[in-house]
Amino acid sequence: MSLGIREVDGKRDYWFAISDGKPLDRILEKRSLEYEEICHMIRSISKILGQMEEYLLNPEHLLLDPSFLYLGNRTLPRGQGHSYHETDFSKIMVCCHPAWSRDFYEQMRILMQFFINKMDHRDAHGVEAAYQMFHVTEKEYFRMDELLQIIETAQNTADEETEVAEKNPDTNLNMEQHRR
Repeated sequence: MSLGIREVDGKRDYWFAISDGKPLDRILEKRSLEYEEICHMIRSISKILGQMEEYLLNPEHLLLDPSFLYLGNRTLPRGQGHSYHETDFSKIMVCCHPAWSRDFYEQMRILMQFFINKMDHRDAHGVEAAYQMFHVTEKEYFRMDELLQIIETAQNTADEETEVAEKNPDTNLNMEQHRR
């Protein structure tokens, strides 16, 4: 996001260009969060951290509050030349400001708690993986790779279960009964 600074009467105002972005907290006012959407955002934050490292930027200058996390849109075809916009959770825009300095790890803990509170809890595997990620963020220091590993492991487990269910329809019935 680009930043603009305007000074009026000795007071500085900071402006972020968010164009089509919407704050995460506003998006989730009327809907729940899917596990896959959490995964997209964790991957995006990890990628942003990697980019910040290249420029020696301090991650404590990130504003990870859901009201400052902006999500873009993607345009999808609707048919007959029409299209619609959908929130794209893989395109997260994060504010970074040198005057802001908060413990990155604490911000991630708070963000993961927000994700869990807003999550669709009917997805048992997703909830389990989200809680595993939350427990990682409870450590004083952690690596984003630990969160990415949980995402990868959960995806592999889901893929294996899907493969087993496709091979044996009776197993699929048993898995559905087990989830309830």
